[in-house]
Amino acid sequence: MSMPLDFKYRDTYFHGRPRHEPLSRFLIRHPSMSCSRRAKLFAPFEALKYFGDRIENKEVLYVRRRELSREAQDTLDRKLRLLHSMLYSRNGFRRKSHFPVTVTFFSPCKDKEHEAYGSGGTYEKITGKIRRIDTRITNSIQIEETTIPLSDVTDISVEIHYF
Repeated sequence: MSMPLDFKYRDTYFHGRPRHEPLSRFLIRHPSMSCSRRAKLFAPFEALKYFGDRIENKEVLYVRRRELSREAQDTLDRKLRLLHSMLYSRNGFRRKSHFPVTVTFFSPCKDKEHEAYGSGGTYEKITGKIRRIDTRITNSIQIEETTIPLSDVTDISVEIHYF
């Protein structure tokens, strides 16, 4: 495509890039930009905030909650009672937990825009020391800083090492 004869900046275009003397006032005020700094101007940026997070959330495979059988529920209750007796003394004082516990639990979908919200979730495992077991008020177990409702717990395994 050729340049029209009535193009407003025709003379400027044919003049070429401006050239300045090495120590001119203009170059002192406006030094040349290095290639690395110029490249930063055109670096990629996140045009749609949190879009990457939303894509990652869609990649998570959610499953429906499995109901525990009667035998599995009884085994889980026995393990909880055993852990409670190991963690608390008869008069209710808390003992220090010295053994790691691995808890498998159901974590419901927290993304309100996902089709699994309210009906699906993931099964997760957390390993750490028990901080608290509350079977009366909050009905939860606390491993390190994570509080898990007992209704979501599906399995507990304890690693006790005898010295």
